[in-house]
This record gives sequence, C-alpha cells and structure tokens, in this order.
Amino acid sequence: MVLCSSSSPCFFSNFNVAGPFSATFLCPLHNLTSIILFNNSINQTLPFQLSLCTSLFHLDLSQNLLTETLPLLPSLCYLDLAENNFSSLVPPSFGTFQNLQTFSLIFNLLDEVVLPSLFNITSLKTLNLFYNPFQPSPIPHSLGNLTNMETLWLTPFITLNLKNLRVLDLAFNNLYGPIPSSLTRITTLKQIELYNNSLSSELPRGISNFTLLRLFDVSMNHLSGSIPDEMCHLPLESLNLYENGFTGELPPSIADSPNPSNGMNQF
Repeated sequence: MVLCSSSSPCFFSNFNVAGPFSATFLCPLHNLTSIILFNNSINQTLPFQLSLCTSLFHLDLSQNLLTETLPLLPSLCYLDLAENNFSSLVPPSFGTFQNLQTFSLIFNLLDEVVLPSLFNITSLKTLNLFYNPFQPSPIPHSLGNLTNMETLWLTPFITLNLKNLRVLDLAFNNLYGPIPSSLTRITTLKQIELYNNSLSSELPRGISNFTLLRLFDVSMNHLSGSIPDEMCHLPLESLNLYENGFTGELPPSIADSPNPSNGMNQF
C-alpha cells in the first residue's frame, strides 16, 4: 500500500514498478513536494499530468530505465536521474528547470560533454556527471554559464566564471591538454582532483591564488616542468604529484612534508 499526502513525500522505491508510470492519482495533490521513485524499472517518460504538482521540488528517479523527456516542473530544486539510460541526446526539456539546484546524472550513457540543455540552468549549485562513457573532447565554454556552481563532478569544463566552486573533481576522465589558467581565478576552491587523465604541459601560473586549498591531486597525468615555489605557501593537507614528468628540485617545504606523494617524477 502506498500512502501519499500533500504534507509528506510519496515513496515508491523498490516497488518493482515497470513500464510507464501513471501519475493520475497524484494530480489532485497540488501541494505535493517530494516523490521518491528510485530502484524500479520505469522505462518511459513520466506523464505530463505530473506537471500539475506545481509545488514539487524533490524528485528521485534514480536506478530506472528512463531515456526520454520529463514533464515541466517549474519548482523543482532537486533531481536525481542516476543510473538510467540517458545518452548524449539529453532532452532539451531539462533546460526548463530554472530553479534546479542539485542535479545528478551519474552512471548513464552520456558520451558527449557538450550538453546545452544543462549548461543553461544557471541556478545549479551541484552537478554530478561522474561515471559516464565520455569521449575525449575539448573544453565546452558554455559550462561557464553556471556561475552559482559550488560542487562539480564531471569532465572538461571552462572555469572562468565558476567563482563559488569549492570542490572540483574531474578524476578518471579523458581530459587532455593543459590545465586551464582560468582555474586559478577560482579562489574559493578547497579541493581539486584531476588524477588519472592525460593532462599535459606545466602547472598553471597563479597557484598561489588558492589560499583555501587543502587537497590537490594531479597524479597519473603527463604534466611536466618544475613545481612552482608558490605551492609552498598553500595550506595543503594532501598533495599528490606522482606518475608525471615533473623535473627540477622539489621545494624543501614540500619534500619534507609527510603528506605529499611525488613518485615517478625526476626530482
């Protein structure tokens, strides 16, 4: 038995719901704020009647088989579509969620990082695109539209306008080329994870701008050049540089630290 009311979330998780989902009985609940539908087998889009739930701000559709568009939900703030079958053709309707703050598409079938319908949702604060089969690609400048972003888990991006970002994790992707110098303009960053990519060239100038940085990992790339002395003045708690092509002398304050890992370089 499912109990739903306007004052409490509707839980349908682990109900073995298969095929299309009917929301007819939800339509009268205009004040419904949360629907939980994870771990089912819904394989079509949700019915347009769901858009009558104009107060809905939390929707969890993770672990289903969705591939198509969603109804218009203007109040939505939280949307979890993890572990579905969305491909590079992300529905344009996603761009209508102009109040969305948290969005997850991890473990889908996305193979292109240029996703215009997502990168125009300027209200986003948290975006998670981890564990998608992205192909190697250049940096999409449109990601710079997300000026309210605080936490970002995805692949290539432009950092120039992301001035609220605190956590940046781009590990285990197909990133190539130099680390963008615009990254050093995000002075709010506390954690940067760029390990296990194919990044090359030297570390960007302006590392000293990261006055709040605690965790920095660029291991398992193709970076070269020397370690800038300005890294000695950062409040780092963890530094990983191993499996790169760095050369020259390691700054003493880094070499004597118990935290950094510098293996397979030529210091």
